[in-house]
Amino acid sequence: MLQKIKNSLALQIFIAMIIGAVLGITAGEHMLRLGFIGDIWMNCIKMVMVPMILAAVISGIVSQKDIASLGLPVELVGIVAAFYRVFDMGMTTNNCLGDLVGTVIVSRLESRREAKASSKSS
Repeated sequence: MLQKIKNSLALQIFIAMIIGAVLGITAGEHMLRLGFIGDIWMNCIKMVMVPMILAAVISGIVSQKDIASLGLPVELVGIVAAFYRVFDMGMTTNNCLGDLVGTVIVSRLESRREAKASSKSS
């Protein structure tokens, strides 16, 4: 039982909160310089969670077998389903294009690096 409590995520979070409060009280000016880490963390959480919640809600609405059970007008459900399809295709296209652009950029940088290395050696 003690081992389970010792490795508990809730306990680790609570200890981190206590340490953060103590450091904030004792060394507040110095800790303000590290505030950007929290800002970055919160922006990352927002960037991940908002699309996940939106996708879960839309997926739940679209996967209903009986649309009337939702209590929504059929037109609205159709709009949500169309938005889901467009959003899903858009995200897939965006991911593929991002991979393609990243690959092109890296290959060009590598070819320039190789050209500089060969010109230095000659």
